[in-house]
Amino acid sequence: MAKTEHDPVALFKAYIANRKVLIADPSRTSRNALLKIMGTLGAPPNHVLRAETYQEAFDMIKNEKPHVVICEYDLGPRCGLELLQTFREQFPETKECVFTLLTSNNSQSAITQAAEEDVDAFILKPYSQDTLTRNLLRAALAKVNPPDYLKAIERGKTFLFDKKFDEALNEFKNAELLDPKPALASFYIGQTELMKTLLDEAESSFKKGLTFNKIHYKCMVGLYELLMQKKLYADAYDVVRRMSRLFPANPKRLASVLRLAIMNKNYDDIERYYQLFTGIDHREEELIQYICASLVVCGKYYLRSNYPNRGIELFEKAAISAAGRAKFLKEIILGLCEFGLHKEARSTLRRFSSEQQGTAEYLSLRYLIDTFDHGPAEIYAIGNQLLRDGHADPILYRVILKNLHDQNQPDKIENIMMDALSKFPEQKEAFEKAKSGKMF
Repeated sequence: MAKTEHDPVALFKAYIANRKVLIADPSRTSRNALLKIMGTLGAPPNHVLRAETYQEAFDMIKNEKPHVVICEYDLGPRCGLELLQTFREQFPETKECVFTLLTSNNSQSAITQAAEEDVDAFILKPYSQDTLTRNLLRAALAKVNPPDYLKAIERGKTFLFDKKFDEALNEFKNAELLDPKPALASFYIGQTELMKTLLDEAESSFKKGLTFNKIHYKCMVGLYELLMQKKLYADAYDVVRRMSRLFPANPKRLASVLRLAIMNKNYDDIERYYQLFTGIDHREEELIQYICASLVVCGKYYLRSNYPNRGIELFEKAAISAAGRAKFLKEIILGLCEFGLHKEARSTLRRFSSEQQGTAEYLSLRYLIDTFDHGPAEIYAIGNQLLRDGHADPILYRVILKNLHDQNQPDKIENIMMDALSKFPEQKEAFEKAKSGKMF
């Protein structure tokens, strides 16, 4: 008996005997090697699940509820850390599951350590069977009998969930004394202060946690959300930009990150966020709207800054992401036409679906592009015919008004202006601009 208590293999065999294990790794060789090791350590073969992709692993955790997950950090195009964080958030009952990440370098290991509470153990490759066993056993025992530091934090969390804020603060502050780098305790102190609307104190606590671990995930999230609440958008963006470089993309937060990047005119970051966007499988409509809008704004910025190739490239990415959404295709075409890029505008026009091609909006955009190829009299005649056919649209009126200005036709301008304002009074400023000869 005494030998079993001190033998990590024997202890782990006793722990794993009736528990399910999931191995998630894109490499078949690695999966098979881990399967063999887990068999040696006492895991019954029919209790060991294997996943090759992020989605397979996601589905297996959801449906099979494994007790131990061993996951490669680089899980195909997705990240194993993202998988674990997602399940901690969506399925809090998995907190009893032992999550272990296999990392390939010290940078991944540091990021994994910074995701405290989400990851129970990390193992740096290459590893031995003994290293794997010891780390898994240590993580499993910590679940059964956590250290005093984590016990104090759990007691504090119970008080916090019951809204007993003073009792929670006492527990979290006691926890700070039980660990040399109590970043997690500092985070929960900040969360408690935030719930008591002590915003400045909460900010100090999150920042204190970051002195213990400068990339501590929860402290960074807490600080970012607090700075957003205080409307300190530039400071909030500095924090979340750093997070986006270190941690997996959070689809919900990415929309806010895009908005902050544009607000702070950090246009050079947009393309990197676009790459994060392309790696997300399930994209909500809000995120699609934000990425399209951000790419359009960024594309216009580069065109105005005399970087046409870069602007056109971003417009192309926006058009692809828009997937037929007319309002974004319209903005792209207007931006291209503003800079005389009618060839590219015509190419974007082809992205409208056949159902959309009979709308007044589509016909007006096509009319705008066609003005590059026609003389003033012909432009007016085509526009007038569209109006007679019932295809009234603000863009159509703007083109006609500018055309009449260029032809010096004040009488016709007033008639068209009256007609335009009767249909689209909210566009008065744009019509006045076109009337004076400025389309954009």
